[in-house]
Amino acid sequence: MLLSFAIPTLHDQESRLFGGLWSLFGAAAGYAALWVVVQLGKLAFGKKRRTFAKAAPFTWVRRGEEADFTVGDEKMLWSDFFYRGSEQVLIQCAWLEIDGERFANVAIRLECDWLHLEKRKWELVKVDEIRGEATDITLPREAMGLGDVKFIACIGAFLGWKGVAFTIMGASTIGALVGVATIAAGRREWSTKIPFGPYLALAALVWFFHGPEFAHWYWSLALPPVQ
Repeated sequence: MLLSFAIPTLHDQESRLFGGLWSLFGAAAGYAALWVVVQLGKLAFGKKRRTFAKAAPFTWVRRGEEADFTVGDEKMLWSDFFYRGSEQVLIQCAWLEIDGERFANVAIRLECDWLHLEKRKWELVKVDEIRGEATDITLPREAMGLGDVKFIACIGAFLGWKGVAFTIMGASTIGALVGVATIAAGRREWSTKIPFGPYLALAALVWFFHGPEFAHWYWSLALPPVQ
């Protein structure tokens, strides 16, 4: 944004004031657009539930301020579930041990720092190991991280609101094409390991070098001249 005040031609302006204001507007437009996507994504895809026909083993093992959480063959970091801090992990257990204390057929609710079992609760920083077998588990998840929101705000500050619109649409299109290609190749898991940021970066570069030409070509197809 400071560069836009200093070099207003970044936004096709001669006035430094208007160059800076267009940069501020681009950053705000980018941030707001993806922030809405993040919130809607959380509402639509904010929980992942798995039900097991045969109870699956799980463990929670503290490692200093972090913990390893393993369900079946899948190992995850505990902190990865608590992006906002208010998420909860719900587990229906065939049996459960908390530092050796055993329970049968119970449901537990885990927060970032606490484990709740009926009227009892344990502070996880004082627990070394939790293990058991789960018949049903609900995990929190994010459709998109706030890092992408900050990134598109940065892109908007440099490229303006038109660059934001093109970047979001372009990144979504590139991501969809990559997803289809990996499914066709039988390697769907490849696309799930790529965050959205690289797609945003690539789409922003396309806009930087050839964006107006792409936009003109698209609108000439979408809205052909009336004969």
